[in-house]
Amino acid sequence: VVLLDPEPLYRMLERRKPSDLANVARTELEARLAALSSDLTPEQLNALRGVLERVTLAWSEKRNLIRELGPENVDSVIGVFKAAAALLSRSRDDGMDRRTFSRRATGDSKFVENNVGRIADVVRMAAPIPDYLDSSNMLEYFGVKRMPHPCLLAGPVTYKGYQLPTEPYVGIAPEMTAQLGVDGDPQWLLTVENLASFNR
Repeated sequence: VVLLDPEPLYRMLERRKPSDLANVARTELEARLAALSSDLTPEQLNALRGVLERVTLAWSEKRNLIRELGPENVDSVIGVFKAAAALLSRSRDDGMDRRTFSRRATGDSKFVENNVGRIADVVRMAAPIPDYLDSSNMLEYFGVKRMPHPCLLAGPVTYKGYQLPTEPYVGIAPEMTAQLGVDGDPQWLLTVENLASFNR
């Protein structure tokens, strides 16, 4: 069956056409994203507008170019575009940790961590970045780094020949591990990556 006019069926089912949903979302997105223009070059701004055009066109065809985000997720899409714009306008030499970047770009310190793949989808459409970079590496490519966890140690461990406290444990920066030693001849060595297991 081919419908010559699907409008009556949409009204009867109280549903809206994908193109209508996409147009409403596009209007709201364009209005809310207008504030991003101040930090971007004209080329970057045009690139993001082009991405928005492609995303909303795909929505009208019931496709998603940003993983798992449709026209009903306008707030999340806004956050993704804000983070993408902040990445594109960054100086790569200005290293910043992921939480600080996320808070400054979106107002939510965990937004980038929870949406890194979606942000990468937008950035890849807006700028030429190396194909071999995965989502997390893409953030580092723009100078946004995850703060490394400390290395937690317990036992007869030395640093540059000096005995470290053994109870309950001591934390060191990962780059210090090359200077670690073991005091005496240990019977065994246990390495635990999972923090909860380490504490147990």
